[in-house]
Amino acid sequence: MYCKHCGKEIPNGAAICPHCGCWTEEAKKREQTTADKTNTGFTVLGALFPVIGLILYLIWMEDFPLRAKSAAKGAIIGAAIYVSLIILNSLFFHLSLTSLLTLF
Repeated sequence: MYCKHCGKEIPNGAAICPHCGCWTEEAKKREQTTADKTNTGFTVLGALFPVIGLILYLIWMEDFPLRAKSAAKGAIIGAAIYVSLIILNSLFFHLSLTSLLTLF
């Protein structure tokens, strides 16, 4: 196997090139697959703070797609909850105002 950065021969399965010190592509892929997992914590964080969930999604979508999906799912859930609460609040305010006006 040859290093893609310096072009020198390296042992098969090596994680780092002994000549230039760069990570091999095989090691990068192995690292990404072991580090990339769905995470309920990021879903909850995204639900509580949708903007943070969106930012995490944008940061991780290339390197960690499963983590990014968890953060995006939380952001979508959080945005839906916030929109629902705004609609319910405005509906409640409208009904309260209407009932007050009928008293006078």
